[in-house]
Amino acid sequence: MTAMALVHAVTMAIFLACSFVLEDADGADPKNSPTSH
Repeated sequence: MTAMALVHAVTMAIFLACSFVLEDADGADPKNSPTSH
């Protein structure tokens, strides 16, 4: 695995983790949430 591939994998993992945590904490569709702005 190249360095760029590793960086990309880590970045995507962080992004997905953040998205999951934010959606789980919000408990609703982010697009319909007033806190998403």
